Amino acid sequence: MLYDSPLLAPLRTLATDRPDQPILLGYQSEITVRRLLDDSLHLARKLEAEGLRQGSVVMLIVPPGPDFLRLIYALMPLRVTVAIIDPDMGPELFAAKVRQLNPSFLLIDTRLLFLQEHPLVRWAYLRWASKPVYVPRLPGVTVVSSGPGLPIWQRHISVHRLLSGLREPVQLQTAASDAEFLITYTSGTLQEPKGVVHTHDSLQASIRLLGELLQIGPNERLATHLPHFLLLGIANQMPVYLWPEKLGPQDRLRVLQEHHITTLFGPPCEYLPLVTYCEKNGCKLPDTLRHVLLGSAPVHPAFISRLQRVSPPQLRITCTYGMTEHLLVCTVQGSEKIAFTGAGDLLGKPVEGVEIKIADDGEIFLRSGQLFRRYFHETGQPAFFATGDLGDLDEAGNLILHGRKKEMLIRRNTNIYPALYEATIKKIPGVDEAVMVGIYDQVLHDERVYLVVESTVARSASWLYQALRSDPYRIDREAMPDEILFRKIPRKGRQQKVDRQTLTKQIAQNL
Repeated sequence: MLYDSPLLAPLRTLATDRPDQPILLGYQSEITVRRLLDDSLHLARKLEAEGLRQGSVVMLIVPPGPDFLRLIYALMPLRVTVAIIDPDMGPELFAAKVRQLNPSFLLIDTRLLFLQEHPLVRWAYLRWASKPVYVPRLPGVTVVSSGPGLPIWQRHISVHRLLSGLREPVQLQTAASDAEFLITYTSGTLQEPKGVVHTHDSLQASIRLLGELLQIGPNERLATHLPHFLLLGIANQMPVYLWPEKLGPQDRLRVLQEHHITTLFGPPCEYLPLVTYCEKNGCKLPDTLRHVLLGSAPVHPAFISRLQRVSPPQLRITCTYGMTEHLLVCTVQGSEKIAFTGAGDLLGKPVEGVEIKIADDGEIFLRSGQLFRRYFHETGQPAFFATGDLGDLDEAGNLILHGRKKEMLIRRNTNIYPALYEATIKKIPGVDEAVMVGIYDQVLHDERVYLVVESTVARSASWLYQALRSDPYRIDREAMPDEILFRKIPRKGRQQKVDRQTLTKQIAQNL
């Protein structure tokens, strides 16, 4: 049985009002709104016929694109729980996620299946690729493949085969919309992978508020590389250009101009190369741009100032504060952030429906309709979510950030928990102690991660990098240190614990 969802409603409305509007820009075969809805509902029926049932857990390892959209919308009416997995992680972390999820279905790109079946190709790829990814076989799991046609002999169900055949009208049943739907993993935790579970309702609440923040008018177009922003664009009737994360600044400028992009949303590091290119070449961002939302990482005033100088006069810069557990908490205009002279980081006023409490120790607590349901390895939703951030509210109701309660680094749009990776690194023969620290770089407008190692064996940084990219010590690509230093690590107290604060100061002084 297929069920309605508040996440499906915007797509159905758009399919009625603008059925021929393209959703993804830049693809040779443009997918329209009507085609996306028809394909997704047809896929939902086919997946149900293949045994996918309400309450099942599904792992989704498909790159952003047309099939990703078809599958994510097909899974909504099935009332399953979907975990979006980045395959670029160490084997231990991937195995831990599989154990935790115990999925019944795996939706995966054919290129990853191809590596499973061809050992020589896999060996060459893992040896020579700069950032290889590999997903081992999962026994007892139904495999659904998406992507190019490749010689794959294991039993799998092709998305393209499911899309063929006779199509019949699909009736959606009314159901409660607070069911769990999406699991997004943070970059790590000390004991269990931290899967953040959102419901249909909590996701729709965030999408609605982001749409109001964008102040969407006619002819709006969004560019992004993040898959969840595809849903934001569609839900707000915006065609989306999906550019590769590593697309160069000159090509990004070309895309902005050719596709008349009006809106950008991402972390500051994503737009730093674009800003630097404009500065060096004496040019500005296209006049079509009307709004840039900065989030997923700290936004510093120095970067906003640089962005303003290369922007058209009408461009509005909005800084957002949020997290995986609660997607949108506060917003502030870039000009306000630049003008702020008080202590701490101005995050702005909370968005509609967000209640903020400050604990006695300064920790920020949140609750609203956007709040996640639970961590997958736990039960029960907290009344208020403990963010781990320290802050206070000023007289005008603005939230001011003063730091983190526990050790965590933020680089680009990724949270890095040092203790998770230090435990793996210290297993490498010859490594006696390992500490990861972060230092903010005023040029990069991002945090640089330094791995400091004590070793009684003569080792080189290149040797250690190779170990960190290879099994069994491979770590998350996003946690890979920018620089490896071999030196004595300071300690404190009777128990001679690592003194991270002193170590960070020592490294900063030597830069």
